[in-house]
Amino acid sequence: MTSWRKLLVKTCEVLAAERGARFTEAVLQVRGRKRAYFSKRAETLVDPLSLSSADLYVEGNLSANRCANLARRVVRVVLGSDERFAIDLADEPERQ
Repeated sequence: MTSWRKLLVKTCEVLAAERGARFTEAVLQVRGRKRAYFSKRAETLVDPLSLSSADLYVEGNLSANRCANLARRVVRVVLGSDERFAIDLADEPERQ
């Protein structure tokens, strides 16, 4: 994976494919202090990223830390626990 935004989108897509309507119901309740992170309408988000496994958009205007934290939060609200959620970082091979 090459970006934190892709990590967030992929996490959401995998869970949406597994949980279907349960995923949608759960993530539409996930909000920050000032805004929602998920929406059925792209225009309600600053930088909407489409989720192919669900008819939803996730906010893409987030820092790397916020993307990782939101991915963990999504796992927690959809599955009930983030106990097995881990992000392993590996060095990319050098490009020539």
